[in-house]
Amino acid sequence: MIAILSCGKSKQPVPAKAIDIYIGILFRQKLKYVQVFYPNADIYILSAKYGIIPADLVIEPYDKMVPLREDDFFKEWSQMVTEQLQTFDKTEDVIFLGNRHYYKPVDSYFVGQKQAPLLGLKPGQQLARLTDELNDLQNKKQRKLF
Repeated sequence: MIAILSCGKSKQPVPAKAIDIYIGILFRQKLKYVQVFYPNADIYILSAKYGIIPADLVIEPYDKMVPLREDDFFKEWSQMVTEQLQTFDKTEDVIFLGNRHYYKPVDSYFVGQKQAPLLGLKPGQQLARLTDELNDLQNKKQRKLF
């Protein structure tokens, strides 16, 4: 299984591993969710600048987002990601945490089981859902102790 997390706007101002460069609360919560619920998944970041990259790849900070509409930049970005995805097994199971516009090339490429629990949710709703699921799990663990 692989986990693909869409990037975040807030970044460290210096080069860092992709998993560390994004410092926004939503990205950090996506990462925590994957680490708790899918601890054996290989983690990749879907970046507006770099495409799909391994979590441990060191990257430079940038200021770019994938547009919500399918303009020329979106088409170029989507083509880059589609080409990068050729190195993955199409039948791989995928958990995707991000927005619909980031999901399009992922959904088109993979044919295995795909989970995308945040699709259609606004950023605040995404954060609430991730937080609720993590809290529910923690509460269940605490109840088992008693």
